Amino acid sequence: MAQRELTIGMRTESGMINRFYAFVDGTRVIAADGNEEAEETVTVGAKTRLKVRVWGVGHARYKLSIDLPGTAQDQALVLALEEGYHELELEI
Repeated sequence: MAQRELTIGMRTESGMINRFYAFVDGTRVIAADGNEEAEETVTVGAKTRLKVRVWGVGHARYKLSIDLPGTAQDQALVLALEEGYHELELEI
């Protein structure tokens, strides 16, 4: 199985974010408050699952960045909480 490095970044864009969590294949890799950017690099296989959970106030917005070397473009998503919570799951 091919191994590759995955870098995940999370930061507050607007409003108030209280907690960031990111899980890669079920293992927590980020647990941080929303006061500063959180970033982590992990080694993953050919197919990986990324799950993020974010708590904050109202409809605060946060940026999720995904850097996977060898792909054409890195991804950056700006997402909004719904009533103080947002959860996203992706297969990469």
